[in-house]
Amino acid sequence: MARSIELAFDVLEAIASSKRPLSQGQICTQLGVAKSSLSGTMKFLRERGYVQAVTDGGLQIGSRVLDLSHAYLAEQNLAKIGSEILVEVVDGIRESATLAILDDDRALVVAQKSCRQPLAYTMMIGTRPHLHASASGKILLAFSPIRDVLLSNLSLEKVASQTLQDAEKLRDDLDNVIRLGFAVSDNEALDGVLAIAVPVNVNGEIIAALSVAGPDFRLGRTRRETVVDELKKSAKKIAVAVGG
Repeated sequence: MARSIELAFDVLEAIASSKRPLSQGQICTQLGVAKSSLSGTMKFLRERGYVQAVTDGGLQIGSRVLDLSHAYLAEQNLAKIGSEILVEVVDGIRESATLAILDDDRALVVAQKSCRQPLAYTMMIGTRPHLHASASGKILLAFSPIRDVLLSNLSLEKVASQTLQDAEKLRDDLDNVIRLGFAVSDNEALDGVLAIAVPVNVNGEIIAALSVAGPDFRLGRTRRETVVDELKKSAKKIAVAVGG
């Protein structure tokens, strides 16, 4: 399996580095492999759209690779824009802030900004919070078009004292997230920490979750309405910048 994956990447790199389409024979010669050992890999790459044939029988990079590159660039753009706006969020709310996207069965932090409070909670870029326990995760799960599929495959692991482990209670919580337009994780992802998140909506698609987190005694109910309002304003700025 490992050799097959390595061979597939070798093929893509060979085609991508060539100034003109390559025949399968040319690819074999360049990689030093027999045609018989490459046939299965080529069939897979063509069927999945990573490689496509041109009129003279040569092969070039397929549209699926372009889709992935566009997705990568879009994520990088989101992270850059998000990083700039997170500075405003932290200055206004005075708690650490993150921007996260859906990544399989977890959230993925793509931008973050720490606050200067003596007691703060910070998630680093690359952190993958649980969907059922984190505020960002609940946003991404609640608004996902494949929510039911994700829920059916989630392991509702207990990661803090108040983590929701009952599927029906989690569904009710997600329904409230959609109704209210924000999510709260109160001692559910980490004891002593409360997080609030809102969706980033670009043309009707929830592309990310914007959140702040801090000690539960600083982010109690008395601040919730103000924090949610600030987050929604910032989420709209991100959406306009990304979608515009």
